[in-house]
Amino acid sequence: MLRPTLWRVLALCLAFSLPSQAEESVPPEVAAFIPAGFQPLRYQANDFNNDDRLDGLLMLHGKSKERPVLLLLRGDDDKLTLAARNDHAILPKGWFSDPFDEVTVGTGWFSLSHSINNQHIRQKFGWDSLQQTWLLQELHVVAPGDIRTFGPKQIKPVRFADFFPLVTE
Repeated sequence: MLRPTLWRVLALCLAFSLPSQAEESVPPEVAAFIPAGFQPLRYQANDFNNDDRLDGLLMLHGKSKERPVLLLLRGDDDKLTLAARNDHAILPKGWFSDPFDEVTVGTGWFSLSHSINNQHIRQKFGWDSLQQTWLLQELHVVAPGDIRTFGPKQIKPVRFADFFPLVTE
C-alpha cells in the first residue's frame, strides 16, 4: 500500500503534467483560423513581413501531440489570410514537462524557444522579401558551460513552413 505522502507526490506530478485549462485570448478575426479540436496556446500580433500592417502569429494546442503555428498576414483589404503553417515547430509536451518556453517577436521576425535536457534552444525566423516567406536565420544553443550561435553562414536557410526542429544537417 502506498503511503499518503507518495499519493500526494503522484497527485502533484499529475497536476503539473496535465494541460492548462486557461485559453489564450485571441481577436475574433484570428479565432476564425483555429481548426476544430484546437485551442490557442499563444498569440502575438506584429508586422511580420515589413509592410507596416499588423499581422498575427498563432500557436495552437489540442488533444493530439500536434501544436501548429500559423502565420497570418494582413492584406490590402485589411483582412488576415493564412500565409504559412508549421505543425512541428513547437515540440510536443512530455509526461512531466513542456519543452516550449516562449515566443519572441519583432518587426519582420519571430523566434521560438525550447528547453530540453538542460539545453535552451532558440530558432529565429526572418522575413525574406525575395522569397516572400520566413527563413531560419539563427540558431542559438545554451548548454551547461557552452553558448553557441549559428547564423546564416553556418545554417541552411530553411523555410518556416518546412522547418522541423529535430532534423540536423
